[in-house]
Amino acid sequence: MDRNIYANVRECGDRIDDCRATAPLDIENHLKMNSPVAGQAAKEAAEPPSLGFFQSTDFKPFPHIVADNVAMAEPSAFPISERSRAFKNQFFPLATDAEWLDWRWQLRNRIRSLAGLERIFNLSADERDAVSRHTGSLPMGITPYYASLMSLDNPSKGLRRTHIPVGNEFIKM
Repeated sequence: MDRNIYANVRECGDRIDDCRATAPLDIENHLKMNSPVAGQAAKEAAEPPSLGFFQSTDFKPFPHIVADNVAMAEPSAFPISERSRAFKNQFFPLATDAEWLDWRWQLRNRIRSLAGLERIFNLSADERDAVSRHTGSLPMGITPYYASLMSLDNPSKGLRRTHIPVGNEFIKM
């Protein structure tokens, strides 16, 4: 009987899901419990993909798909908001719309220093002191687009507080 069950699995495409329409329930349960193919399929469904899956030659990472589609997309497919456009024109006047929409340009032009922050934001004394004291393995880096979403003048706004450090972040408990 086992030989017929495995033949049925191979015939149905080596997956238990493909056999549901043709296999009776008792055979399906047997396959789930005993078939190496079905056992492996159940294991793969329960676990995230292994590193080997991502190193496969058939696997194409998502950013490449997006990069190809963005390169072919028309500019109107990704509109720039009025706020972002005003920010871009004020602080990055040489950037084209295509550059502004390019994630690589955004990363190359991220704000990483006190001077860069002071050029864009009206920093409070607390923020200025905290940024100048900042050392360690976690560097600061804010992309221009993300900076365009933050308040330029109010240090108490949530998005700004999450990216520009303040003195209280250096208190050790």
